[in-house]
Amino acid sequence: MPPKQSKAEIAKKQKIVEDKTFGLKNKNKSKNVQKYVQSLHQNVQPKPDPSKLAAKKKKEEEKAREKELNDLFKIAVVQPKVPVGVDPKSILCEFFKAGQCAKGFKCKFSHDLNVQRKGEKIDIFSDKRDEGTMEDWDQETLEKVVASKGKEYNQNKPTDIVCSHYPFNRIHQCCAAVTSPELLGVYIVSFCLQSTKALVFKVCKHFLEAVEKKQYGWFWVCPNGNKECHYRHALPPGYILKSQMKALLEEEANKLAIEDEIEDQRGKLKTTTPMTTDLFMEWKRKKMEESESGLAAQRAERAKNDRMRRMRSTTVKKNQLTRNL
Repeated sequence: MPPKQSKAEIAKKQKIVEDKTFGLKNKNKSKNVQKYVQSLHQNVQPKPDPSKLAAKKKKEEEKAREKELNDLFKIAVVQPKVPVGVDPKSILCEFFKAGQCAKGFKCKFSHDLNVQRKGEKIDIFSDKRDEGTMEDWDQETLEKVVASKGKEYNQNKPTDIVCSHYPFNRIHQCCAAVTSPELLGVYIVSFCLQSTKALVFKVCKHFLEAVEKKQYGWFWVCPNGNKECHYRHALPPGYILKSQMKALLEEEANKLAIEDEIEDQRGKLKTTTPMTTDLFMEWKRKKMEESESGLAAQRAERAKNDRMRRMRSTTVKKNQLTRNL
């Protein structure tokens, strides 16, 4: 490796080049003079390190090879559309997820893999353990589950939730007159038991308690064990929590009657006209006239279109006869 030249030595050699090229004629026109000046500059400038040049060339070749492989085997990645008013940093970059984003910190999307998990809300109506089924169990696992299920049933007794095929809206309409959360729960259960298609969901009591206390989330762990718990970690469709039940009852209690609501809306009007029989009949007559005039205009437009269609068909037939003759 040649020794590095100091700035003073480089300046000295540059001055020598300037002195040798001073006063040359046709410096910018003659090719021979330009070659001479270029050779002087090359002699003065320090020669580049060949090892560094080789390393740089090797690095560029590796980058080109990697880019070629990515182009050959890359998956078709589509970047998600950002809704209006949403920060792009709250959306995970699909190219980064596939290991193909080359923008780095300049990318407007997030490169944090946890951002997708933070943005999602956990679904309390589906059990995330449903992906594993009995088909994946071996004989030892099956025997272990059967043995522990009978032993721990009384200790970890689940909460039975009865659900029927009746839609929730119908139950809600029937329960609107009930004024107590406890009575409402009893009424819903009795209503469901009347159905011949009633289903009983064995829901884990620890899961139900965590949901009621708003402690359930991504990092919640069942005291029975997440995968070892024999009972459902999901609510049946249409299930109402006690907190929601109280809110529904308060909403029904505070809800105004339809007559009172109409009177309130009428009281908010500033300019009003007393409604009489004559005014109503006049308004009805105008509406009927507008409707009849609209129908007459539609009939006229339809008749005009029919005439134009018949004229076009007649012209086409005449042209065909003329060609045949």
